[in-house]
Amino acid sequence: MSFKIEGLSAFVQTGDDDEEGIIAYLIDGTWMPLIMADEERLVSMRPYAEHTARLTGRPVKHIRFTGPAVVVEVIEP
Repeated sequence: MSFKIEGLSAFVQTGDDDEEGIIAYLIDGTWMPLIMADEERLVSMRPYAEHTARLTGRPVKHIRFTGPAVVVEVIEP
């Protein structure tokens, strides 16, 4: 079964300066931005977003980016 990315979602929080940022967590020794391309990943990342909202007292937005993909650059080996 192949997987094709048709859209991306991210958990985003706004700081004091009104700048938005994608939330990231250190998971199993690797920094993992809360960016998802499927429902399974969304479900697994949601607890981190909920923890961030509770910890900071600020809302976390789930933002979905959809539409046709635009290839900006292809980096060849």
